[in-house]
Amino acid sequence: MFDHVTACAIALLMQAPVVAEFEFAGLSLRTTLEDVQRRYPGSEVVGRHVYLADNGARGHVYGLDLPDPAAPRLRLFFERRTAGGPAYPSCDSVLGPITAQQGKPADVQEFDEERTRNRRFVWWHPGQRMVLLCFRGDQTRLRAAELTIESVSRPK
Repeated sequence: MFDHVTACAIALLMQAPVVAEFEFAGLSLRTTLEDVQRRYPGSEVVGRHVYLADNGARGHVYGLDLPDPAAPRLRLFFERRTAGGPAYPSCDSVLGPITAQQGKPADVQEFDEERTRNRRFVWWHPGQRMVLLCFRGDQTRLRAAELTIESVSRPK
């Protein structure tokens, strides 16, 4: 009925669900200020940046930059301010749900920046790119810093 190549292609397509656009913790490029104010009451808005109230945080997101129609990009920040200083979730706790929804990243890049080892995970959809940035400073575990969803053309 199917040749071997067709059967393999069908199997690969069935491994990851098809999602029309990127979304994380219910936030996407369609997210508006009104959406954020409704979902996160008590959060502080400064221009296009929103500091989320701790009691309303979802998916380890504690801050975000709203998309600008002129340059559609949503940035989600995982840094949580605590009495002991900034705290970040493990990279795996953020990467796991993304991989479950989007499949494996199309690209993983590792690089050093000053005294920090970074790992960047990249996924593509037609017209969109999602990037998870994780880092390892003095700690042994990789920590999630931020996630960016943006409108872009995929490089060839």
